[in-house]
Amino acid sequence: ELAWQHVGTGETPVTGLRGLLRSSTERWAIYESANFTKGSAPILSTRLLALSLEAQRREVLIQQSAGGIACVTCRSTRTDAPDRIVTATNLDQNALALNSYDFEGADPTLRAQHTHIIPDGFSDLRVGERNYLYSTPDLDGDGVEDCVFLTVPSWTHDGEKRSVRWPGSQFAAVFSSARLSLLGWIRVPDDSYLTEATALPGDKIRLVGLSGTFIDVALRVQVVRYEPR
Repeated sequence: ELAWQHVGTGETPVTGLRGLLRSSTERWAIYESANFTKGSAPILSTRLLALSLEAQRREVLIQQSAGGIACVTCRSTRTDAPDRIVTATNLDQNALALNSYDFEGADPTLRAQHTHIIPDGFSDLRVGERNYLYSTPDLDGDGVEDCVFLTVPSWTHDGEKRSVRWPGSQFAAVFSSARLSLLGWIRVPDDSYLTEATALPGDKIRLVGLSGTFIDVALRVQVVRYEPR
């Protein structure tokens, strides 16, 4: 058993392990650390770091941003292709910034950057306070897993303009982990939401997710399949 310690204070806690990956020379743990204002709860920024599991205490800062960072590690299915990290951060209510990193050696290399605007017709589905990225099987044929993005707004409005808590996402988008190009997106019907999702390769990408629906105040959970546009 081996252990490494994050060096910090109570004001910079580790908020979660985001994944493990391998490069040609090292293995890495990807984790998130939040910076708090002194003596208060609001988060000022978050830092996404890579901690080497081969060289003790060697850390690399991957990304720092205001608010939270959604992150996923995408595994390579080929020995000649490195694992990959994809991150997503909010820029404003409708804009999403994506970064893609490779660990080809001992440090991350920024592979691609792309800013996506939520498509027309989704203006009421703002980029949420909680974003999630999940890895999918390789969809674009480059030998590395791709990813699906879910955004969960902190609130929405019903027909009477009352504030309503919404536990899941009504918007899902599938991205290439290399080019960060949009491979497809879906809108979930208004009476249901997605809590998790993945995409399946093929002639047409199919998105499979765990969906919740409100039925007579009770919650029904079901597995659903969509064909992204």
